[in-house]
Amino acid sequence: MTTPTMTNQDSRPRWTTWGDRLVGLGAVGIAIALAHAWMTQYANPQGNGFFSQNLSGPIEDLMPIPPDTPPLQPLLGFHYFSDLQLAVAYGKTANPYLIDYPAQYPPIGILEFRLLGLFGYQASLWLFLLGAIGILGFVGWHLMGGVSRSRRLVNLLVLVVLTPAMVMAVDRGALSPIATGMVGLAFLAARRKRMVLAGAILLLAISLKPYLALVLLYPLLRGYWKFVLQTTAATAVINLAAFALFPGGFVNSLTGFINATLRYADSAAAADQATTVKFVTLDSVSGVGTILRIITFWKNIDVASMVYDDYVDFILLPGVIFLIALIIILLNRRLPFWIPLTLTLATSTVVLPATPLYTLTWASLAALYFGSAGSDPFPRKTNDETTGMHDPTWLRVVYLIALALCLVPTFWMIPGLERGTQEAAGLLGPLAVLIAAGITLIASLRDMIRRKSRVATS
Repeated sequence: MTTPTMTNQDSRPRWTTWGDRLVGLGAVGIAIALAHAWMTQYANPQGNGFFSQNLSGPIEDLMPIPPDTPPLQPLLGFHYFSDLQLAVAYGKTANPYLIDYPAQYPPIGILEFRLLGLFGYQASLWLFLLGAIGILGFVGWHLMGGVSRSRRLVNLLVLVVLTPAMVMAVDRGALSPIATGMVGLAFLAARRKRMVLAGAILLLAISLKPYLALVLLYPLLRGYWKFVLQTTAATAVINLAAFALFPGGFVNSLTGFINATLRYADSAAAADQATTVKFVTLDSVSGVGTILRIITFWKNIDVASMVYDDYVDFILLPGVIFLIALIIILLNRRLPFWIPLTLTLATSTVVLPATPLYTLTWASLAALYFGSAGSDPFPRKTNDETTGMHDPTWLRVVYLIALALCLVPTFWMIPGLERGTQEAAGLLGPLAVLIAAGITLIASLRDMIRRKSRVATS
């Protein structure tokens, strides 16, 4: 795959003082979070009763699985890690697109599930844990050039392992940390000009979590359009061809996948799915979900529910606005790479309405690039670079706070102004990301207007 010429800079990533500041702020936040969890028992003799259930979901988290697959079994104590077992069950189904409530994953993703469950549910749990923490840990380890091993371990604990998104993802058995880690691996490969390998890894990541296709906006608007076209074409063609691998025929399998993606075909299932989407959106960390959380905090959940019903036709609008803002920010060549990269990764949660808390695992990857210098996976072509790269300290502080709020395990509730209590982890970080994006958009537009004025005057 063809790549633009890289700028003359040290090809080895280096950990910066800003990275240390983010880790320091995160460490303080972790101490406060643990102290709060401990002191809860001072106000209640029962302590933190149902702590993990309030944060994530029920301990005995049973859920429907495809027919003709082994029944769910508790994998650790009474806990099932149900999202993981559902994925493995889809992999064990002869054709997951021709069943009730068919799979919404592309065929290559289903094949990945089959590999994950090759040795049974119990083995899949340990493979999942290894992948969820190990892949992102591997990426972070390689981005911390010039840092001792002990410091790298502490950095990874703060920025990757002890985050609310990772805790919830592991608790649910959600595969978003693995998919996010794959994106990080693809970025490392691209940095080393191994573009075929980068494209192949992105193919696997997008097949696992299709919303990660939005990550391709970053290389696309930085001059790597051939790489993006080739990766997109390969992902589409290979997944389309893979529909033929399932019994029942190519057309039937493809139709089942389309129906699943469009919230099912028959009216009863569609109505049921619409109710589920509403419930998940009200509890999500997406752009529209954050707006509804603010309404809930300001008033209550009933008001937020009515607002959702009144404007359900516009629930994609906040995500579209975010994408337009991101494109404008990506077109500003004077911003340091970690700003548009952070916001591109944030599309994982902001754009689609029903995104749960564990999708915030992108913030770990963004934090690793925030703290690493000389690590841009897709540096611009030399003749495209503009002199005077703009990296003001105040903008660093904005993103320092936003990322810290996404990563610190704020496992407590914020009392609403009336009676709309909100989870701190689900409100503070996503809201800070939206504010950071808005500030960056204003700064970018201002900078572009000033430069055009200078050119016109000269």
